[in-house]
Amino acid sequence: MPADFQPNLVFAVELGFDRSQAMAEFDKFRDYWNAKAGKDATKLDWPATWRNWLRNAAKPRNRPHQQAPPRETEHARHQREVRESIQQKLNGNPGHDEFASTGPAFDLEAGDYNAH
Repeated sequence: MPADFQPNLVFAVELGFDRSQAMAEFDKFRDYWNAKAGKDATKLDWPATWRNWLRNAAKPRNRPHQQAPPRETEHARHQREVRESIQQKLNGNPGHDEFASTGPAFDLEAGDYNAH
């Protein structure tokens, strides 16, 4: 690789790299090609080699394939429905609160409250 080779950072930015990421890729690029020997290290078009390096670096790598979420079991569905029902009641969803006040509320004084 020519000692005066300058990477095209505009192309790197267009692929989504910020300046520090692009320079880190250039460090890897330079080290890789300076360490490589033989016919594979001889390039006719270093700017094109740099662009290909960036395209490959921009590809997602070593990421596990995203799997579909597991199917909901009957038990899990029942638990979710109960949780949602309780949450509706706690949020005061009108018409669904069996504990809603049917009249004015008042505080009771201390005393004997046996039914007569």
